[in-house]
Amino acid sequence: MLQRFSFASYGGSLFSALVRSLRVKIETTPNPHSNVYHVDVEVIPSGTVDFMKKEEAAENPLARSLFDIDGVRGVLFTPDSIAVTKFEQNDFAKMNPPIRKAIELFFAGESSAASPVKPAEETKTEEQSRSDREVIADVMELLDKKIRPVLEDDGGGADFVSFKDGVVYLQLRGACHGCPSATRTLKDGIERLMTYYIPEVKCVEKID
Repeated sequence: MLQRFSFASYGGSLFSALVRSLRVKIETTPNPHSNVYHVDVEVIPSGTVDFMKKEEAAENPLARSLFDIDGVRGVLFTPDSIAVTKFEQNDFAKMNPPIRKAIELFFAGESSAASPVKPAEETKTEEQSRSDREVIADVMELLDKKIRPVLEDDGGGADFVSFKDGVVYLQLRGACHGCPSATRTLKDGIERLMTYYIPEVKCVEKID
């Protein structure tokens, strides 16, 4: 794994060598407004961290530097990649060089991209039956094992919100949020898996 050194302590030549040694692979996604930037260092230990607006990135130096680039609309971290969503009028051809540079400069320093992540919580009420809790546990397990890994490969993600009357409500993240193919992904992919593996689930809906 790439070691991190301080530019101030070790000088510009070593800093430049570290920047050159970091590999940033750019991958397009089904969402034309999102790209995924794969790196060969750890971005976060596990899960995903989603920044849907600049104000949410105030405490995270990498996300903040990406939002400073003209056209960046959202940022999502996975353990080995950074997904960036742009505004429709902007062009990744112009944005990719400064995005790559921001990533390289960040990982050549001593900062960490990790920030506290509050895991999705089950929505519980007094009326919620034990069977509902069991269904929710199955939904969470299916999300973790079969759905999130596929979405994260394309720079997206999905968070559990609630389960009520046979309907699972999810919030789509990263490249999935606002993607033209999001409805197809939700219905033909996620819903089909959920209803197949969990009989109590009748359909899956997204919330904004």
